[in-house]
Amino acid sequence: MAVLPLSVEHMTLITVFVLIAHNLPQEGIIQAKSGINFVKTTLVRLAAAVLTCLAVAWWLQPAQTDAAAAFAGLREVPTLAAFLQKWGTDMFRLCIKILVIIFSVMILIELMKAYNVIDVFVKVFEPVLKLMGLHREAGLLWLTGALFGLAYGGAIIVEQSRELKLSAEEVEKLQLSIASTTP
Repeated sequence: MAVLPLSVEHMTLITVFVLIAHNLPQEGIIQAKSGINFVKTTLVRLAAAVLTCLAVAWWLQPAQTDAAAAFAGLREVPTLAAFLQKWGTDMFRLCIKILVIIFSVMILIELMKAYNVIDVFVKVFEPVLKLMGLHREAGLLWLTGALFGLAYGGAIIVEQSRELKLSAEEVEKLQLSIASTTP
């Protein structure tokens, strides 16, 4: 069975969808720990991804692709052992990078809290927070999610939502806004 190459437009749509709806299980669990229903936040992210893809597709024009040119870039497939070795090495490096990023973000946020820099950022973004129906207290959490995403900022979001004692309604609004706006 011949595999037809994907056009640039199709690849663009796949990329847009994956940027919005990536890492759903992990980020859904993180959001559930801070107080919002896993299914609800996952459905919101999937809906945001589909609607965004529909909007992007509306602007794109289908292009004619040359099948020979598309297949010219293919190369040999590595053996399973070589693939697994490279994958293991890459995953180890990625885990180290994620660990460094999470520790750095936590240290940065603690320093920002100690020097009252967070209040300045929250003031700047206060109109955006009001537009989304969020209270000022949720500003740090929204900034964390918007700047670092749920995967990297998840621990901070869970910890701070408990520390700030936000209402269930406020946590839900916060999480839905993060789920539908962060890459």
